[in-house]
Amino acid sequence: MPTSGTMISLRRLTRCLEVDAMSETPSIRVECGMSVREAEAHARAAGLVLRSPTMFDRVSVGGALATGSHGADLESGCFSDSILSATLVTADGSVLEVSGGEELDALRVGLGALGILYAVRLRCQRAFAVFSEERWLDLEPTLEELPALARSVRFAQLWYFPFVDRIGFKGMYTLDAPIPTRSRGARAARWLRDQAAVIGGTTVMPALVRAAPRLLPSVIRSGGAIAVTPGARVSSAWHEFHFHQGYMRCWDMSFSLPLDGAPRALRRVVTYAERARGDGEFPVNMAVYARFTGASCGFLAANHGRESCFVEVVSARGTPRVEHHFARIADELLELPGARMHWGKHIPDAGSLRSRYPTLPRFQAVRARLDPRGVFLNRHLEREVLGL
Repeated sequence: MPTSGTMISLRRLTRCLEVDAMSETPSIRVECGMSVREAEAHARAAGLVLRSPTMFDRVSVGGALATGSHGADLESGCFSDSILSATLVTADGSVLEVSGGEELDALRVGLGALGILYAVRLRCQRAFAVFSEERWLDLEPTLEELPALARSVRFAQLWYFPFVDRIGFKGMYTLDAPIPTRSRGARAARWLRDQAAVIGGTTVMPALVRAAPRLLPSVIRSGGAIAVTPGARVSSAWHEFHFHQGYMRCWDMSFSLPLDGAPRALRRVVTYAERARGDGEFPVNMAVYARFTGASCGFLAANHGRESCFVEVVSARGTPRVEHHFARIADELLELPGARMHWGKHIPDAGSLRSRYPTLPRFQAVRARLDPRGVFLNRHLEREVLGL
């Protein structure tokens, strides 16, 4: 969050404090400056896997939790719902152990407004294998049947590439089978695909959106062919959760919709992209993702209280008038019933979101108890997010 005051970095708080692989509810306790990748590695060493983790695993555990970064499946809510207990340093310097009640549900998506989240105990599950498949599907029939499709598999994800009349689908099913080891060839192929995505997103696309936008549709189609590789495999759950390791700077915003409202949301993005193309503009020029999560207990979680589809819009840096277009897309999606924006992405207008969180007063009450003087607030949180 932007601030004119003091920022506290947890970058060096990266220790694994405990791994409990033997209890009925396996867990791992880590400091919140640790990356999701590092936490996953500690869990794997004990035969465990994080529950409903973020796709990108280089983000910090604390950052992913504070923003309600969404998870992987309809059974588990978002990553924040895996918190079993937390250690919080409050504004007066006290160390508070939180293991339930309203304090924990507020901490699940705290936006940094409650205190310093020092460490968390995260629920894990036994490591397992998955059968994973990728394929192209016809766009309109897939959108029509999207809620049923998402419920038909344990884990699901969709990619829409603008100006392509198909949609990429990735589905995973849990297996009662030994966890395979990836071959060198598989690791190399994944690395090459990730590097192609990074190079395309950081150099090729920014150059094209400025100098040769008319070439974008054909380039996007080629990029889609690289991103979606039809086929099936048996793999470990952690490899498939974090299947994409290409990181690039870009414009990115994400919306949570009730699952049954996802088809309308995706159609609005597709229609907007096509309409802008007719005007000679390409504001949606990389991809639109759809991921699915169960209901969250977090008071400020974008998927609080309902099964949700997260629709993510990604465009290249340097895209002309991108802020204008992102604001217009946000307006169109936020017209839909139950739409909320994901705190971890670009937010054109936070003020309009307050009415979308029925449990915001409960969050506010917890925040007032933990930080009555507003030490952990800033102008952005006070005015635009919390409406204080």
